[in-house]
Parts: sequence; C-alpha cells; structure tokens
Amino acid sequence: MGIQIVQTLSAQLSWSHIYSLIYIKEEVKREFYTQLCIHERWSVRTLQNRMSSMLLNGLTLPNKKVLEKRIH
Repeated sequence: MGIQIVQTLSAQLSWSHIYSLIYIKEEVKREFYTQLCIHERWSVRTLQNRMSSMLLNGLTLPNKKVLEKRIH
C-alpha cells in the first residue's frame, strides 16, 4: 500500500518535495502540505519556506474537517 502512495505522489510531486514531506510526523499536517504543493504548485523552496514560517509564527494548521473541505 505504501508503494502505491509513493507512485501516485511521484507523478504529482518531485522527489525533493516528497523528501521534505516524509519527515512531517503528523499525518494531518503532512497531508495538508502535500495537497497545497499539488494544488498551489509550490516549488520545494516555497514548501520549505511555508513550513518554516507557519512554525515560526505559531500558526495552527486547520483541523481535519477543514483540511478535507480544502482537498475536495
């Protein structure tokens, strides 16, 4: 099952994106950033900057229901 997920993501994101995302321990956060990368077409640099800025500013990520609305 894990191989399918990587194959699907690798068609949409670069390996550098995936490498940055796999270290996010919380699944909701990882999915949030993954979807933003795909839908907003973030570069790896943008992804890393956004992840850093959200952490530095103490911003909270949306809960699972908000995330699901954004994905669909």
